[in-house]
Amino acid sequence: MATSIAVNSMTHSVEADGDTPLLYVLRNDLALNGAKYGCGFAQCGACTVVVDGRAVRSCVTPLATLTGKSITTIEGLGAGGAAHPLQKAFVAEQAAQCGYCANGGRPVKLQWMREDEFGWEPYGSAMVMKLQARLDARGRVVDWQHETWSHPRSTRPGGAGGNLLAGWYLADPVQMGFPVNGAQPAGAADRNAVPLDAFPNQRILLHYLPEMPLRTSALRTLGAYANVFALESFIDELAAAANVDAVEFRLRHLQDPRARAVIEAAASRAGWQSGRKGDGTHGCGIAFAKYENLAAYVAVVADVEIDRHTGNVRVAKAVAAVDAGLVINPDGLTNQIEGGIIQSTSWSLKESVRYDAQRLQTRSWADYAILTFPEVPAVEIVLLNRPDKKPLGAGEGSQGPTVAAIANATGTRMRDLPFTRERVKAALA
Repeated sequence: MATSIAVNSMTHSVEADGDTPLLYVLRNDLALNGAKYGCGFAQCGACTVVVDGRAVRSCVTPLATLTGKSITTIEGLGAGGAAHPLQKAFVAEQAAQCGYCANGGRPVKLQWMREDEFGWEPYGSAMVMKLQARLDARGRVVDWQHETWSHPRSTRPGGAGGNLLAGWYLADPVQMGFPVNGAQPAGAADRNAVPLDAFPNQRILLHYLPEMPLRTSALRTLGAYANVFALESFIDELAAAANVDAVEFRLRHLQDPRARAVIEAAASRAGWQSGRKGDGTHGCGIAFAKYENLAAYVAVVADVEIDRHTGNVRVAKAVAAVDAGLVINPDGLTNQIEGGIIQSTSWSLKESVRYDAQRLQTRSWADYAILTFPEVPAVEIVLLNRPDKKPLGAGEGSQGPTVAAIANATGTRMRDLPFTRERVKAALA
């Protein structure tokens, strides 16, 4: 029996019984596969089409009921190649869509190659830090200034979809929203730029650069890794200028007893020797931070070996003391701090994205060096449990102190990251 139906503004004559579900006709006779067979009971919505302006389930809608009615499937949305408001809404709201069961979906294999990922992914922002301070006659800091230059540290997808990469390449592109820096005390680009030390006359300034030559976003710790590197390296430099041991200098300027306790615990466990300095072949360095100035207190002592001939730096051992308040899961906390130390060691000695004025030059793991298993340092963690205190976040607390401790152990002032062989040899020359 021939039945005439209007689908997507076109009239079709189909040979089918009147009780045949519309879904079967669409898929088998008209090759319109946007509507899917899901549950078969009009519950899941995978078969939904629009009939005279109403959404109906095509899996239970008999063909005989559709004579003289207008049917629209997902294929009929939009006009002249322009996206339909529904399709635009999917992009704007970043709606999830299953390729099998959602109406209009089609299973597609999209295989990203490693080069695609390296070429399109966001990167951690380049940063520049400039610090200056003044010491009084007793060797105490009486004036402190820390300036940071950074691109945005978080352009994660969210809101109206402006940070969704695919949205930028639609016929009607979704514009990227203005990237906002997180507010202090946690901050984002300026995270941990504010010292915990009791320095008078502090001036902390962020030069926020929203326009980016490369897309940047959230690398772990946001700006804390670089800011702690600069801050704690400078603390060591000031200690040397005052002719005071690095541990003692920190304790002189810290009033928070929990901050002092982690520094003392890390130094004690590492066997810190007062006044000992790196000689360019071997050294120990210490650094401290309270992550976000809100979360865990972490002090790290790094034992470092340097090959002056090659410029290679090896971190033989790292000792960390951490106060995260009440410790609920000691193994979890230890693992978090250990992982941060190893990740930071890799960042500090190896990792960087190379590019020139035209293109990225780092396009695969072959171009991007990371720490290998034989290079992983021995790590020892001291937990300072505080049962009377609330738990503090410890997720990224050790990355900043680790890089600064490594730098402070080299026996020279390292200004640029990572500490490549060429940079180390130049600094030691």
